[in-house]
Amino acid sequence: MKKFLFVFLIFFVSCVSSFAQNFNRLTQLMEAKEVTNGQIAYFVGTYLGEVSDKLSDEEAFLVLKDKGYFKNENSQDAILLKDLCSIYSRALKTKGGLMFSITKKSPRYAFKEIKAKGLVSKNADPSMTVSGINAVGLFNSMTGDEK
Repeated sequence: MKKFLFVFLIFFVSCVSSFAQNFNRLTQLMEAKEVTNGQIAYFVGTYLGEVSDKLSDEEAFLVLKDKGYFKNENSQDAILLKDLCSIYSRALKTKGGLMFSITKKSPRYAFKEIKAKGLVSKNADPSMTVSGINAVGLFNSMTGDEK
């Protein structure tokens, strides 16, 4: 009986610590004034199940870069709105118009598609950097999880 309780206690502590790590990373993302490519790679990669939650932002970025989500960006650079739209569109398999489909969800047409759907403001600039709260909000809007 003592062994069972000990094993259960170890399992419980490891589960709680792993969830706490995820919440800390999400809190860091939401508090960021400018979200980096690495933070978005971690966020999207863990959502898709392609990135372990134990990886760093840099490692998550390299995994998603190999899968074609990023091109020549650096993991520490601030992400632009048009690139964020493209990454989210690819990850969530968003359907859209003709040019959006032909260009394989290029940043320009991904931004235009999301803007046309009303998920970003009409005066949004595709070359602006994105805050953490806006990045998470856009993701929630695109997945339909916004309450």
